[in-house]
Amino acid sequence: MNVGMLFGIIFAIIVIGFVLYFGYTYIGEYMSIQNEAGLMQQILRLDNAVDEVYNMAYESSKRFSLSLGEGKKVCFVDPQNPSSNPDGGWETNEVLTRMVSGNNHNVVILLPDGRYDNGKEIEHLAPLRSSNFCVEGDSEFLLKNEGKYVSITIRQD
Repeated sequence: MNVGMLFGIIFAIIVIGFVLYFGYTYIGEYMSIQNEAGLMQQILRLDNAVDEVYNMAYESSKRFSLSLGEGKKVCFVDPQNPSSNPDGGWETNEVLTRMVSGNNHNVVILLPDGRYDNGKEIEHLAPLRSSNFCVEGDSEFLLKNEGKYVSITIRQD
């Protein structure tokens, strides 16, 4: 084997290594962005469902299901009273409370370690009796027209 061929093989191995490493990294980032986009698409569906229920008759209701990616947690919060509700899984701190109240977010997306990831204000939506709660995984909810707002509760069969 001559020296030129040896350098060619080493160079090819290095190039293949870089392609595999950076390809894997970008594919991972792409999948993460795709999951985030899917979650935000579901939140937009929720926004549309809330508008639909709000325009229905008093005490009308509708089922809504939400499928979250692994490790994501979605919380439904009253921005006027974002106090903790350990029974509902909503644990807050001063920073999170200020972010929710300041941005008027009633839907909050949390990372697996409990840090704030994203939030959205959905007009007319409020947790029933200001009982803030969080969900993980697949969940089904009941949206109910309460007159001035649409309440959201975890559906119990």
